[in-house]
Amino acid sequence: MNILRYFIDLYRKNRQLVLLSWIYGAIAVIFVFIAGIFALINQSVGIALLIVPLIAISALSANIVAWALARLVLDSFKEKFDEDEKSSSKTNRKSSK
Repeated sequence: MNILRYFIDLYRKNRQLVLLSWIYGAIAVIFVFIAGIFALINQSVGIALLIVPLIAISALSANIVAWALARLVLDSFKEKFDEDEKSSSKTNRKSSK
C-alpha cells in the first residue's frame, strides 16, 4: 500500500520522470522473471521474451536523455527570460520616477 501511495504522491507533485523510470524498471524486472520462467519450459520463448525488458531499458535511457536535454534548454531560456524581465522592470521603475 505504501508503494501505491508513493506513486500517487509522485503523480501529484508532477514528477513524471521519476514515475516513468519506476514504471519502465518494473516492466523490465517483471519481464526478466517471466522470461526466466518461460526459459525453464522452452528456451527459445524465454530468450524471445527478453526483448521486452531490453526495449523498456532502451526507452528509459532515451527518455532520461530527452528529459535532460529539454530541462537544459528550458532552464537556459528561463534564465534569459528572468534576466530580461529584471532589466525591463528596472528601466520601467527609472522611467516612472
